[in-house]
Amino acid sequence: MYARVIFAQFRPEQTDEIIQLYRESVVPEQSKQHGSKGVMVLTDRASGKGISITFWETEADLQASDEASPYLNAQHEITAKATTVR
Repeated sequence: MYARVIFAQFRPEQTDEIIQLYRESVVPEQSKQHGSKGVMVLTDRASGKGISITFWETEADLQASDEASPYLNAQHEITAKATTVR
């Protein structure tokens, strides 16, 4: 199994909006991707810090998820709202 980990910093007042957007756009699209094994999001509401972890069956599946797709577009919509992404 392989994982992609994204660390992001949002303004704390955006936390609920970001969680809702993630649930409504990223999670459904990620689950449609070949080799998807799940997703986990950790947030600190007070600081606005978040960690997204997506799980993939193979390295090829993880790499394929980087190609243009509704999943990638949904992920970019979230990270565009961040003040910092690693």
